[in-house]
Amino acid sequence: MSSLGLYTGLRGLNAARIAMQIAGHNVANANTPGYSRQRALFSTAFPVTAFGGFQLGNGVVVSNIERVLDERLEARIRTQFGLFGFAESDNRRMVEIEGILSESGDSGMAKLMNEFFGSISKLRTDAGSRSLRGGMLQGARSMTNAFNLLSDRYTSLRNDTLKEVDALLKDVNAHVENITELNTQIVTLEATGKKANDLRDMRGQSIKAISELLDTQAIERSNGTLDILAGGFLITSGGKSSTLRAVRNAAGQTEIRIGNSSTAIRVTQGKIAGILNSELKTLPRIIGQLDALANTYILEMNRIHSTGVSKKGPFTSLIAENAPVDGDKDGQFDDELLAFAGLPFDVVNGDLYIAVTDSASGDVQRSKISINTNSMTLGGFASAINSISHLSAVVDPSGKLRISAENGYGFDFSNRLDTDPNTDATLGGTRATLGGSTQGPYNFGTLPADFRVQLDGAAPPGTLITINATDFTTPSNVTPLELATVLNGKFSAAGLSMQALVVGDHVSLQASSSGTASSLRITDGAGSPMGLLGIPSGVTDTGQASGVQISVSGSYTGSANGRFRFVAEGTGQIGVTPGLTVGVFTANGTKIASLNIGEGYAPMDVLEVADGVKISFGPGSISATSNDQFSLDTLSDSDTSDVLVALGLNTFFTGSNAGNIGIAKRLDDDPALIAAGLSDSDGDSANLARMAALRDLSFATLTGSTIEEFYADAASDIGFETRKSHDLLVSQDLLLSFLENERDAVSGVNIDEEMVDLIRFQQAFQANSRFISVVNDMTQTLINLGR
Repeated sequence: MSSLGLYTGLRGLNAARIAMQIAGHNVANANTPGYSRQRALFSTAFPVTAFGGFQLGNGVVVSNIERVLDERLEARIRTQFGLFGFAESDNRRMVEIEGILSESGDSGMAKLMNEFFGSISKLRTDAGSRSLRGGMLQGARSMTNAFNLLSDRYTSLRNDTLKEVDALLKDVNAHVENITELNTQIVTLEATGKKANDLRDMRGQSIKAISELLDTQAIERSNGTLDILAGGFLITSGGKSSTLRAVRNAAGQTEIRIGNSSTAIRVTQGKIAGILNSELKTLPRIIGQLDALANTYILEMNRIHSTGVSKKGPFTSLIAENAPVDGDKDGQFDDELLAFAGLPFDVVNGDLYIAVTDSASGDVQRSKISINTNSMTLGGFASAINSISHLSAVVDPSGKLRISAENGYGFDFSNRLDTDPNTDATLGGTRATLGGSTQGPYNFGTLPADFRVQLDGAAPPGTLITINATDFTTPSNVTPLELATVLNGKFSAAGLSMQALVVGDHVSLQASSSGTASSLRITDGAGSPMGLLGIPSGVTDTGQASGVQISVSGSYTGSANGRFRFVAEGTGQIGVTPGLTVGVFTANGTKIASLNIGEGYAPMDVLEVADGVKISFGPGSISATSNDQFSLDTLSDSDTSDVLVALGLNTFFTGSNAGNIGIAKRLDDDPALIAAGLSDSDGDSANLARMAALRDLSFATLTGSTIEEFYADAASDIGFETRKSHDLLVSQDLLLSFLENERDAVSGVNIDEEMVDLIRFQQAFQANSRFISVVNDMTQTLINLGR
């Protein structure tokens, strides 16, 4: 029985000693990150049966040493580490983005855009000033450099993602390898049924470290090993692990792959997810806004500049800035369709007006090129220019279009009004003329049709002209130009010295002779073709000794391209005949004015027409009987196809986005080439006025904002996103702190409590020592009694 007591005391001593050791271990690791407080689990030793069948207690044993841990709370903390890591990297990236935008301080983009518009306004006050032109170019250069810098910095930030993620994945792989090794050690130690508490804490710290970098899921097996999944893929299992790597995919985006697999894992939490989100969404959005701003700036500014005129006047030659892509790889560029030319800006279906100026006389002839991008090639566009008198165009070996004018001529693409629109003398001219009152296109439903011409007093019945169905591509839809071409061919074949002229969308017939001896009489015949055109039949018109001088002035202020047709509404002498008027009609035939040029009108007095257009008539006679008429193109936009912008003809900016925006070298070399006006007058600033007006215009490509408003909104959005990311980081940090405090309350070491336990178990140790001493004394007494 004495030995039983001694063993009971010994077990008590051991239990108290182990408990004190655990308390000391807890105190020693009170500040160790991730350490979980441990405690001894005591149980009663197996009792023994004494004499009489009584069960006697055999003391205490330490059945296990356990970690004080809430597994569900640990899982929540791991998740929160991922959310915090995402918020932290997202906020860091937003601070970098905002810093790039604001680092230029007083030279910020907003100020530079304001200064550029200001330089345009200054040049308007003295359009011929060389110093002010230089100031405008300097303002543009500073602004384009700022665009380039911002784009470069943001693009570099996005391109650095791969290196950042790769560096973080090295940490992930190191922790994965550590978990794999700990798995092996834990399995070995726990094979005896005891917990490897400290090793589990070390493994838990590695899991948290991984969770802060990317979202993970931990699954513990029955043998104590832990499997880790990242993005749904197993990266460690038992004693085996896989390596994560960062690669750039075909779209140029960073993605994470396992080992040699080509499958990307999806990461939604952690620092790595925050960085990838910035690369995939935040930075592309900001770069996209910057590019949209620059693209709109370039497009709208070049639309205006390309249709203006510099102080040097019309061009004698011009080379395009941009060349198409050789899509079919045949080494040729002139066969590329404009719809698929790969130019910086899209060419669309529309019209381009080219004005050719006779340098000696100042006469201007405007021609229209209709562009269908799906059928017209770059070579076809060059051919269309070649068809214009005094112009030639060629696509050079590099794919750039070169346009040249004959000596003594120049060309431009301005929307200026033709100051002398009656150069063909179809109203009050010296050549006999009969005008058509019917607008084309024409439907020749009855063919063949014919009419007779008596030219310059020829005896009746005159020369027969027959029109056949084979003369037209589609007889039911004949354009005035197609008809005039056919008629001129027939007049030439018949030996008639006359021509068919297109007046707006109408056709006029005119003798080539001039003066009072010039006469023209048309007799309609089978099929009534002249009746279809509205050309007077049976009326003889004669030329005049001197024609009516017509002068147009002003600037067209209408919002759309159109045409004014001026038609004699009476017959008589200008300034003499009472009630003599000229009617003004729009391209769709709507009458908008009736100008009084009869009795009381002083020849060459200026009359207001409409939309900023003014006109004056010199002395002479006009005839309503002969349908005297002429037309005036009114252009709001002389290039509705954007072919000038796309090819870079007479443009101000080069490039198409924030990264490549620049100034045309030809302007840098010669500031006099800035297209300040719509004429070559030193004081003409009409085109500068259009440039300055861009400041107040709203654009659909900029979400309905002005240029400066769009930038201000984008900058404000970045500031808002930065503040929002900071607020999210603070809230995630608070929640993480709360959860860690909750963990500390459960698993953390409380020094006071451990000291109480230390004293308690010290007293238990002392009591057990006393018990052993008492049992020993009792045993010695019993031994002595037996002697």
